[in-house]
Amino acid sequence: MKVCVALAVVSALFNICVPPEMSGDWQVYSFVRKSISKVLSSGSVWAAVALYAGWKAPRPRLALVAGVAAAEGTLLVHYLLGVALGIYEMNILWSNNIWFFAGVLYCGPLGLCGWYAARAGWLGLAARMIVPVGAVLEPFVLRHFDVPYQQIPWPERYSNVSSGVLLVVLGVVTGAFVLQRGPYRLISVPPAEAADPVDEQVAGEQK
Repeated sequence: MKVCVALAVVSALFNICVPPEMSGDWQVYSFVRKSISKVLSSGSVWAAVALYAGWKAPRPRLALVAGVAAAEGTLLVHYLLGVALGIYEMNILWSNNIWFFAGVLYCGPLGLCGWYAARAGWLGLAARMIVPVGAVLEPFVLRHFDVPYQQIPWPERYSNVSSGVLLVVLGVVTGAFVLQRGPYRLISVPPAEAADPVDEQVAGEQK
């Protein structure tokens, strides 16, 4: 929950455009703000939230639910805070409803991947590499390195490039760290698996 709220709040705060920035001043500040904002709004970072939620879940089915809950909760806090701060209009929840659908569609499986990522073995290693690989590929897939037209102010033009570089660097560094630890050295101990009532009932019937 803390990770969800932190991402929702920080990403919303970096969307605030101050008056000097809107008037064309503070261009360096605008460039830095937009660069960080685009990293925080990237699919890789938001996927990491769902994966982390699944990592903390004690069972696979709970990991599926946790991934969706983390994504939907983070989106809701982000947009409601944006409305409260005057960043977004009240209709933002409806106009951006595609992200809520995407949260249900993609973040359940990501939560399950997070559960596997918390386990030792080659499957766990593959799951732990999802976010680093995604961070490296995302700027190329979304063409962050294609500089837009010259008519666009340079902070907006080059913040795409800088955010792409940041994502690649973050992906390479985290990926190298995960690979260096290998399949059997976990970053943290996974939560103890609670007994599943359904599994207990099946076991009891078999006896």
